Amino acid sequence: MPTNTQRDNHPQHPILNAVRESQTAFVDVVRSWTDITEHLTRRVSLPMAGIDLAGAVDRSFDLAAQTLSTQRQFARTLVGAVERQVDTVVETVESSAHQRLREVEGLLREAEDNQPQPAGRERSEQPIAAKAEAPTDATRQQNRTQDPKPDRRGFAERSLEELRDRARELEIDGRSSMSKDELIAALRQHAK
Repeated sequence: MPTNTQRDNHPQHPILNAVRESQTAFVDVVRSWTDITEHLTRRVSLPMAGIDLAGAVDRSFDLAAQTLSTQRQFARTLVGAVERQVDTVVETVESSAHQRLREVEGLLREAEDNQPQPAGRERSEQPIAAKAEAPTDATRQQNRTQDPKPDRRGFAERSLEELRDRARELEIDGRSSMSKDELIAALRQHAK
C-alpha cells in the first residue's frame, strides 16, 4: 500500500479535486453543446424563422449558473462533512487521552498505597500530582555531578528523544510538540 504524503492528507485536496472534476464535466457539456450547435448551423441556412438565439444564449448561461450553484453547495457539504469528522476525531482522541491519564493516576495511587512505609513514619496524604514536582536546582546539579561523562556531541547528532530530555532539563516550553529542527533551534537559543 503506498504511503500517503502529508499533502494527500490535507482535507482541502478531496474537495478541490471534486470541484475540478465537476468543472471539467461542465466544460465538456458546454463544449458538446457548442459542437452540436455549430454542426446544426452549418446545415441550416440563415435566416431561419422561429429560432431565438438570444433565448438560447440565456438558457445556456442559466444552465451554467445552476451548475456553479450546485458545485458551490456540493463543496459546502463536503467541507461540513470534513469539519464534523475532524471534530469527532479530536473529541475521541481527547476523551481517550483523559481516560488513559485517569487509569495511570489510579495505577500510581495503587502502587503508592501498596508500598511499605518505614516504621514510625506516617504515610503522606499528598496527591500524586503534587509529589511529581519539577526538579529543583539542587536536584539538577546532583544529576550533573553523577554523570561522569558530559555529552560532547552536537545537537544534530543526538536523537529526538535526547533533545527532548535536554529541553526538559532546561524547562523549554512546548518541547513535546517540537520537531527535531525546532528543538535544536530552541536549545541553541537557550545556550546564548
